[in-house]
Amino acid sequence: MLNWRDISNPSAGGAEVVVDNIIEFLRKGNKITFFTSYFPGSRHIEQHGSLRILRRGSMFTVYLHALLYLLKNRRNFDAVVESVSTVPFFTPLVFNKKKVIIVHHFMGRRVFLELPFYKAFAAYIAEKLIPVLYKKSFFIAMSGSVAEELKNAHVRGVRISVCNPDASFRFNEMCKARHYKKFALPTIVTVSRLMRYKRVGLLIQLFSKLPKELGARLIIIGSGKEEHALKLLSKRLNIGNKIKFAGAVSEREKTKYLKKAWVFATASSMEGFGLSVLEAEKCGTPAVVFGVGGISEALRNNYSGFVVREGDYGSYVSKLHKLLADQELRSKMSSNALVYGRKFNSAKLPKHIMSMIRHRKGLRRAQAPG
Repeated sequence: MLNWRDISNPSAGGAEVVVDNIIEFLRKGNKITFFTSYFPGSRHIEQHGSLRILRRGSMFTVYLHALLYLLKNRRNFDAVVESVSTVPFFTPLVFNKKKVIIVHHFMGRRVFLELPFYKAFAAYIAEKLIPVLYKKSFFIAMSGSVAEELKNAHVRGVRISVCNPDASFRFNEMCKARHYKKFALPTIVTVSRLMRYKRVGLLIQLFSKLPKELGARLIIIGSGKEEHALKLLSKRLNIGNKIKFAGAVSEREKTKYLKKAWVFATASSMEGFGLSVLEAEKCGTPAVVFGVGGISEALRNNYSGFVVREGDYGSYVSKLHKLLADQELRSKMSSNALVYGRKFNSAKLPKHIMSMIRHRKGLRRAQAPG
């Protein structure tokens, strides 16, 4: 199993939740080596029963370390499951047996917003090479939107299946076990890494346009390099006292915030699926989002929340206001969110992966699970 970060990495995001879910399921009955990047304070080698974790290099050099390791040890493995978040590991160069490639999203030119030019350029080119070097590989896309991006990149459609992920096993258990009353004040919660493409700054600006008499507040969960700039923006808009930066929190604390929130909101410019939206729904909290990428598959428009056309900022503010002000509507959508969230199953994706690995027919024609 290859992924650039593991769930314990301080920079972990939705892709790491998905990968952790897969590992937790597949380690029962299988021996797994998980190759990922090292971060300060982590161990280079960990053994947990049938799971071995190897950490080498940084989030930018882990790809070379992984290729060298796989080249040396490829005879020890029956299959490779590679998780791709923009930069691929290029495993076809060294491993010719069964490969399943999980694609979370495509960054495209947006990568230049997040990284220094030379790193962004390398990542951009690496993403463009996927259809060339992976032409005999089989892909699992996290959403129909990601599948379309693969097809547009000239990956053969017959080699692509779509399988939506789910929240983690632990998150689902906590959702069932814990019950909290909603906040007394109208409260919007967002969960996001504080990066430019997540557009938390835009969310703050749209939040500032809500009527003052509504008395709403915004809680931002997550950390990242944009945090200082976002705090300055809040002060400049004179709403610093209405916004709480909660930082990185535990799964238990995140569950608590999502259950107590009135509305979940994100203004992200790109989502392969939108795992945080699904987590909010599982907590009975309706969401307001822009219809970008695969996020509309994590949310049912006008049922468990609102999907607003990208760029229609006026409508976005209007939908936020409507949900916060209309208790009857909010209560109905809250119940709907719980129903919609139950559609997703944590075991579905790892079962699909195992099916593709075990059955050669499954690797000849990628089919989404029922």
